[in-house]
Amino acid sequence: MGLLKRAFRLAGKHPACRGCKDVPLKIHETKRYIRERMVEPGKFDPRSFRTIDPGRKGHTKLVVGCPKGKYEKGRCQVGMKTQAVIHEKHKGR
Repeated sequence: MGLLKRAFRLAGKHPACRGCKDVPLKIHETKRYIRERMVEPGKFDPRSFRTIDPGRKGHTKLVVGCPKGKYEKGRCQVGMKTQAVIHEKHKGR
């Protein structure tokens, strides 16, 4: 099943989003990427966002952030949480 067909899948069921609230995913598509929003960005401290590449370079990336009120002195006090998953489009997709 394609990513866009799964747009209303619940974020709490996604393996990259342990502990996320059950909210419909929001899908944003650009020329090169498909972005699945797991949690609204307003729930995170804006200074804490990071994009990480946990696997093979050029495939899936994660946008992580620290929940509001938990980011102090440049560090997250409770651990970073997944905000979005970014998938690189491949030729033919």
